[in-house]
Amino acid sequence: MPANPDHETERFATRPLILIVEDDPHIGPTLRRLAARSFPDHQVVLVKNGMAALALVEQHTANLHLVVLDVCMPILDGRLAAAQIRALAPRVPIMPFIADQAMLPVLLDLGCVMPVIKHMTPISAVPEHMAEALAAPVPPLANTPWVIMAQQQSAALLSFVQATDPARAEASVSIPLTKADALTKYLRRIEQHHPSRQIQAVLAAISDTM
Repeated sequence: MPANPDHETERFATRPLILIVEDDPHIGPTLRRLAARSFPDHQVVLVKNGMAALALVEQHTANLHLVVLDVCMPILDGRLAAAQIRALAPRVPIMPFIADQAMLPVLLDLGCVMPVIKHMTPISAVPEHMAEALAAPVPPLANTPWVIMAQQQSAALLSFVQATDPARAEASVSIPLTKADALTKYLRRIEQHHPSRQIQAVLAAISDTM
């Protein structure tokens, strides 16, 4: 059986790893090809959602060197994904790849390096920004209410991520009702301060399982 292009774990067990998280069917593969040419000593892996990203980060923290993170993604909001990646790999730079500049303060609070703004930066120039991110020190997390809440929510979502098939990004959740209720309350707290279609989709998925 041919290797899944999003999860070639046997091929980057020891090589330095760059993880690109991007669900756009054109931008993602193009950026992966550009990065592979620009960083021939690294294994460049593309995944299409935050859940798949968390699974790979958890498994390959030791050789992970950079995460390029789209923020508006299905299944798992990129801001929560960033919070959990910081928890799993606190020394790994996260370079957000965003379309909405309004997200910039939250992402910087989460200790991300300077984001690249989509549609303002040619995709051919993104590897140059990736090289800068690889060399940049990782900022410490700010001690703000949003960061604390994001860390709590991302930890609660970890069980949800682990109960999901990251290769297909289809939820197949089976968790106790008490945990599902607690997770729903956490997500609704985030939704009050940071409205998100992705969080709404997760809440709907949890509701369907209860």
